[in-house]
Amino acid sequence: MTRWLNRYAQSSFSVKVLVSLIVFFVFLFISSVLMAVVSLLFHSWADSVGLLRMQMFVQSLGLFVIPPFVIALLLSHNPLRFLQIDRAPLFMGVLGVFVCMMAAVPFMNWVIEWNEAMRLPEIFSGLEQWMKNNEELAQQMTDQLLDMRSVGGLLSVLLIAGVLAGLGEELTFRGVLQQLIADKCRNRHIAVWTAAFIFSAIHFQFYGFIPRLLLGAFFGYLLAGSGNLWLPVFAHFLNNSMTALISYFSEKNEDILNPYETIGTVAGGSVWAAWVSLLLFAVCCWLFRRYLFADGSKPA
Repeated sequence: MTRWLNRYAQSSFSVKVLVSLIVFFVFLFISSVLMAVVSLLFHSWADSVGLLRMQMFVQSLGLFVIPPFVIALLLSHNPLRFLQIDRAPLFMGVLGVFVCMMAAVPFMNWVIEWNEAMRLPEIFSGLEQWMKNNEELAQQMTDQLLDMRSVGGLLSVLLIAGVLAGLGEELTFRGVLQQLIADKCRNRHIAVWTAAFIFSAIHFQFYGFIPRLLLGAFFGYLLAGSGNLWLPVFAHFLNNSMTALISYFSEKNEDILNPYETIGTVAGGSVWAAWVSLLLFAVCCWLFRRYLFADGSKPA
């Protein structure tokens, strides 16, 4: 195993990207096989929520969590340091992330509403219909995943959509991709926005592209400023888990979901809140800048 450590650390950018892609495609194949095996073993659960969650668990673990560690082994003697997860975040950094994200909720609601209302010119009607079909399929899968009827169901969704998705996607898009781009171009802004663009595009949810792009950029700047991947992991976990928690409790009381999703929107009659939210977000980032962008971590 040791002879593979740092094997490609001195290679060119192209070789590192090629090695990373090969690793991801190998694990994509392995994950696909495992998901097929799961479907065969639990065929009686076909089209059930349980089967979907098991498949997503395998996919998240096999496609996003494990491959970055394999890549880090190939590109570094210290994989944890390469992925920037070798230090624990400061409490104030975590608190700062929480406050900033809560402050941004109304503005993000407005961005989501604006993005969903976008329409392409008539000449692209075929493309637009294809995008809508993909969006509907993705929404159906999300609705099925969020069909939680027990505390056990909630905990399983928090594990899959919160912990595994938050950790895996940040390891992949920020820990590996953003770092490779930053090492190549020596410009953290290009690295942050390029990784955020790919992160948003790869979800194939076009009517949620802009808000996901902005979230990805926020996650990227958290890493670029603090040098600690645990801050964007926490932010990603918080974003996904809030959706799951609100969906769970709204099944018992629909009034819980509406204010959270409509504040700052035209539909909610509070567009002004979106701009107040953006201002508060900027102020919160400025107040927490020492912990978010300068000293966001400490030795574990």
